[in-house]
Amino acid sequence: MVRRDENKGGWVPPELEQSLGSDLSQVTVEQLQGLVGRVEQQFLEFKQKPWSFGKQSNECAKDLAAAANGGGTLFVLGVSEDSDKTASDLVPYPGHDPEPTDWIRQIAANRITPPIHLDMHVISDRDGSMLLCSVRPSLDRPHAVVAKTGDKSEYSFPLRVGATTIYLHETQIADRYRARFDRHEAHQATLLRRHESAHDLITSDQDPSDWAWLVLAALPEQQGHLSLTREVYDDYEHWIRSASAGFPGEGTGLTALTTGFRRLIATDVGPGVSHGRSCHLHLDGSSAAAVGLWKGRNRANPTPTSDFELTAYEIFRGVGAK
Repeated sequence: MVRRDENKGGWVPPELEQSLGSDLSQVTVEQLQGLVGRVEQQFLEFKQKPWSFGKQSNECAKDLAAAANGGGTLFVLGVSEDSDKTASDLVPYPGHDPEPTDWIRQIAANRITPPIHLDMHVISDRDGSMLLCSVRPSLDRPHAVVAKTGDKSEYSFPLRVGATTIYLHETQIADRYRARFDRHEAHQATLLRRHESAHDLITSDQDPSDWAWLVLAALPEQQGHLSLTREVYDDYEHWIRSASAGFPGEGTGLTALTTGFRRLIATDVGPGVSHGRSCHLHLDGSSAAAVGLWKGRNRANPTPTSDFELTAYEIFRGVGAK
């Protein structure tokens, strides 16, 4: 199956964020008009219309897999181009039955292994539609295209290089499999370091053994590239205050914000005061959080007030018994 991030509107190549923004689902026709005059590159390809249903299944699978193997590409469907692969005009295509998004996902799911990250956004008006199809960079590369003939399956490994596609040879495939395993090991090691560092968020002015703590760490598959600007700070402040308000456990929402080395820091109270929640967002997109779920103020007569706090108390009691 094709893996998707349902909590985000879709990936945009960093090289295009200045023109299109960082959310694929918010791209407008006016922004696409700004791509006219640009030349196809590693991260950008233009097509006048979607791949034809059935007839171009192999071509569609090849293009998508090559993009995933090559570091990610945004396909803009509904753009004419000159002979030198320069976008010349927007040319919305007429409606399709079935919708291109449905069978493109089907092709990606059935013909590409391992699964790719695929995001799509349709822009429609009275003249027709345009389709943005983005394939994210992948930790799981190389991705193979599977072609079935009767009972036989043949595998090929396309790779996007600039605006062209090549096919990997045996030794190149072997090298990329080794690189895949190395990437996953490095990713797991970094995640474990982030989780270990999350323990440091438990404030030193508290006795951790007197609390039940939830300690979390998260790491994106592809490293982010945030800059510590006022706009980023304000966006994070707005999001974290609303997102943390309803989280169960001790303390209030994460309302006290500050900055650290290449990170944004949020706690539930001001500096120097004991708190039960703390969260760090690193500029590479990783994060760490420590949340005091329940504090054992009275071990002899605890009074957890919810199912969540009751579970925390059971954890606390089990740890205390050891």
